[in-house]
Amino acid sequence: MRVCGRRGLVSFVLLGAALAGLTGCAPRRTGVAATPATPGAWRFEVTDGPAPGRLIPPVAAVPVKGIYRIPLDGLRFAQRSCAAAVEGFELRPGRRGALALVFPATLVAEGRGATAFTGFREALLRLEDSGCLPEGSAPRVARALVESLALPSRQVLELRYGVYDQTGVVTLEPGFRLKVVAPLLQPGFTKITTSVAPNSAPGALSVDVQGLAGFETSFYDVRERTGGGVEFALVSVEQNRIGVLSHPSRPSAFEPLPKRGMRCFQLLFLRRLSLADRDIALLGGANWTTLLASAHRFDTVPGAVAECGSTPGLDCIGAAAQTAINAEFGITLNGQAASVPIGSHLGDLLNGAGFKTQEQQERAIATLSVERMWHGSYHGIVMDKSNRRSFACQLLPGDRVSWSDAGAASGGAARN
Repeated sequence: MRVCGRRGLVSFVLLGAALAGLTGCAPRRTGVAATPATPGAWRFEVTDGPAPGRLIPPVAAVPVKGIYRIPLDGLRFAQRSCAAAVEGFELRPGRRGALALVFPATLVAEGRGATAFTGFREALLRLEDSGCLPEGSAPRVARALVESLALPSRQVLELRYGVYDQTGVVTLEPGFRLKVVAPLLQPGFTKITTSVAPNSAPGALSVDVQGLAGFETSFYDVRERTGGGVEFALVSVEQNRIGVLSHPSRPSAFEPLPKRGMRCFQLLFLRRLSLADRDIALLGGANWTTLLASAHRFDTVPGAVAECGSTPGLDCIGAAAQTAINAEFGITLNGQAASVPIGSHLGDLLNGAGFKTQEQQERAIATLSVERMWHGSYHGIVMDKSNRRSFACQLLPGDRVSWSDAGAASGGAARN
């Protein structure tokens, strides 16, 4: 009864879990799906090959002399000498503001353009620090590219938020949600201990866990911070003590509390047995220049993580033992706020929705509606719902998904 299969799920569990690439579903037929042309709508077209399909915006940019010229009305440089150019991406002054230039060759191979854009985005963040660009310009440029170019669905995700499965880093922006899972200790214990011993059954082992009372799960919305940057707002807390649920007002097991003045944040993967091992889950900075320079050092210089406590304007929030911090996308599911792991697609949402019968799932698919923001307002995503590869369309923050059989459980999508 699964609408979409895959080899691995991208998630941000920072306990050493390796990332696996998402794939699409086996097609019922080959070729480009005959998606109806709907004015003012996004379109997801199923294609042959490893990429399950491409996403076409309501109005797609047309290259002029081999270059996409994407105007950014209202985005202005503080001075005309400000500009940025990194491997096929440029930002320069235009007639009505800034102008983004994209060279198609950069986007030919899926992933190449996203990798190049990661460096371009960092250049834009530094321009924000210098005062050349206003606060929030980097994500605005990324959004403008995605809203202007017809791209493979996976590349849409990577242009917006980076090739995080290669870099091990994601920059937190409004629209993200943090999910923190931490163990609850039994009274009198300061840590969890485990012991393994042979079992009476041949080849079996007995595992004895001492000190674990349950788990605490808390959610934080990443939202705009007054004065620039982002901050974390607690949404909910749930404690599970051997099946007994409670909802305290604040977390008691672990709470990510940045230092005062931190406004820029990146979520880093837990790494082990690498050039630069690290336990940091959240890296905060008073500005992008400090944060980016430190993040690069932590990845390339052994022992550089020790600089966390001595670098002015830097904050390192480490995950405690057996604690995980995940980054998720905030979406709206059947009219309610929810969140899904980064990298999730429609198939994940449908497979985890808790449908009890095949007929129930098919009724939901028949009435499935997906809406995405475009130029400040929501527009539907039109797709061939008879082709299961269509459900490999990646989800983004702010997406609105609904179906008529809303009585089904939300499954893997976290709710408020």
